[in-house]
Amino acid sequence: MIEIELSLPPTTNKSFRVGKGRFYETDEYKWWKMEAQLVARSTARHEPTDMEIKLEIEFFQKFGGDIDGRLKPLLDSLEGVIYQNDKQVVEIVVRKYKSKQARCIVRYELPQLRLPV
Repeated sequence: MIEIELSLPPTTNKSFRVGKGRFYETDEYKWWKMEAQLVARSTARHEPTDMEIKLEIEFFQKFGGDIDGRLKPLLDSLEGVIYQNDKQVVEIVVRKYKSKQARCIVRYELPQLRLPV
């Protein structure tokens, strides 16, 4: 199992804005995404898989909040790093905890290649 520890992603509301009829990424999200991708690439050390994948995610945060508010920014940031597109994610187990140290942990196993019999 591969485990990646990242800083806590910004919420969806702090990651994306609407302007001139389109969505765009905020500066806060761009900086977090760049850092998260660097950490994930150096930890994962594999090419993005093109197969279906299952994720286990733990959010450690100082306060409450919706459990799903950080998922989209996190899943989007892992595109091109762990998987090619987040539509390949077929299962997610998400947990959140109160903690003095805000962070996020992502765990997954690379799918095994299926060879024809």
